Amino acid sequence: DQAYVLNKGDGEWGLYVYSGTAWTMVSNADSATTDAKTLTTTFTMPVGGFGVATTQLLGNISPGRRLLNVVVDVTNAFTGASSTPNIQVGTLADPDAYVPASSNALDEATQFEYSPNYVYPATETQDLQVRARCTHNNATSGNVTVRITYV
Repeated sequence: DQAYVLNKGDGEWGLYVYSGTAWTMVSNADSATTDAKTLTTTFTMPVGGFGVATTQLLGNISPGRRLLNVVVDVTNAFTGASSTPNIQVGTLADPDAYVPASSNALDEATQFEYSPNYVYPATETQDLQVRARCTHNNATSGNVTVRITYV
């Protein structure tokens, strides 16, 4: 017997085979593609909703992968903010693990590059979900793109 699971708990599919006593995963979304990519997200101001910050999921990174670099590209400087806007890149548990808010400001059209050189342990059983948080402080205009590359 086999089962194709649409979401194996981390938002990605998995293919399982039953041996008669246990289910074993034989394939998944990561094994079907080369797992070395650049994940990208963009924040464009103004944003709707409440608060002075918004968070977006960049994507999933498999166990054993190395985060090489993060690029924060401010293509249009943020204007109209109540205080200096910034970007954080990290995880749900550690929002600024790879890019701390104190290291950048979005009120100038510029580019920042960070080299976290972090290896997500191969012993982990779930993918690492990387998030970008833009503290826009109610900016009325601006545009920033965040790219993270891993191998």
